[in-house]
Amino acid sequence: IYDFLGLSRVLVELTLTELHCRLGHISPDIARRLVNDGIVHGITLSEGTAEFCESCAHANPVSKGFPKERSSDRASTIGDLIHSDLWGPAQVESLGGKKYYVSFTDD
Repeated sequence: IYDFLGLSRVLVELTLTELHCRLGHISPDIARRLVNDGIVHGITLSEGTAEFCESCAHANPVSKGFPKERSSDRASTIGDLIHSDLWGPAQVESLGGKKYYVSFTDD
């Protein structure tokens, strides 16, 4: 948000959840820090914590992640070990009418 000369200094009071949404669903802690550090001007935050954000919950599914270290040695020859992943069905078809995506990765 830019600070233009000549504009009136109007302060808008927002909840942390409203600011979180207006700034593209960034972390509520980061959104609060932007206001507190004076990086975002013209906004005061009302008291309270961020509410549950259904959009963020839908966009960030829980995953176990990958281990930091390999539990086994890499394959020694091309094509010995292939990892695959299947995604779908998509809500919208591709230009070719497809609803699934599959990937293959050689170890």
